[in-house]
Order: sequence, then C-alpha cells, then structure tokens
Amino acid sequence: MARKRRSYTAEYKAQAAQLVLNSGRAIADVGRELDIPEQTLGRWVFDAREAAGEDPRAPRQVNFQTPLPPDPVAFTVFPGPSLLEEVREAIAKMTTEDKDRGLVALAERYAHMIEEVAKAGGKEAVSVMYLGPHLFNMLKELGGTPMQRAGMGKPGEKKKSRLELLRGGREAV
Repeated sequence: MARKRRSYTAEYKAQAAQLVLNSGRAIADVGRELDIPEQTLGRWVFDAREAAGEDPRAPRQVNFQTPLPPDPVAFTVFPGPSLLEEVREAIAKMTTEDKDRGLVALAERYAHMIEEVAKAGGKEAVSVMYLGPHLFNMLKELGGTPMQRAGMGKPGEKKKSRLELLRGGREAV
C-alpha cells in the first residue's frame, strides 16, 4: 500500500527551518526529531536562508552557546624514541635489497606522518587510525613483522608458510 503524501503548513515549515538555523543542530537530527525527511527539511532551510537574504549555498558560521567538549583524541608525547627512529631501526634489522628502497621510503613517510598528525592533535589525529595499517603493511611487505621474522629461519632453510607460522610450527595431526 502506498504511503500517503504528507503536507505541512507554511508556518510549520518556517518554524522547523528556524529550529535548525537558530539551534546550530544538523538538519538530519532535527528531521529525525520532528519526523520530517532530511531532504524536505533541507529544502525548507534553504528557502528560509534565501528569504532572509543569505546565500543559501554558503557555509554557515554557527556560534555555539555551550563550550565544546575537550578533544577526545588527545595524544601524549611518548618519552622514548620517535616512531620514525623505531621504524628505521626495525628496517635496519631486516634484509632489504635495492629494489626495496621505495617500500622503505614509504614506511618512513608513514611513520613521519603519524608522528606529525599525533603531535598536532585535533580532528586530524583521527587519520592516525588510517595511517597505522598502511605502515604495518609496508613493514609486513619488507618482512618486518615479528611473525614473519620468526619464520625466516637460517639462510638456506625452507621458509615456513603463513599457516605454519600461525600454528607455531606444529605438525598437522
């Protein structure tokens, strides 16, 4: 059965749009609260801004009445060596070749970026969550994860498969 199309009075539309504009809340939040589709309420807000003489497409500066909460992603400075130094030290222990120079440079770049973003803090610090796996994958590609180093063994010795490494070298029963 088709849903009946709802209609709203001009006064209701204006009040809903003003609620968004005056409160600084997101259109989606107010729309859920009032049970109005987000696109519909967005159109009303657009029209209200246009009627007020504002550029409806321009970003809006909102002055919040309540102070913002403290930064949830606050990093403390680690008193030890930097991440870049640790990555360089780990790479130095690996057996790398000339063809690995690009991967080494990329791993160092990721480590540097993670440190800089972590120092800066703020919203950008969230990107550390995305850079970390990239750094890990570069080290993994170079054979630098502890599991891979454990499976490298002595020169000339057969390398263990990933499954053997996960089993800890146990024989299949």
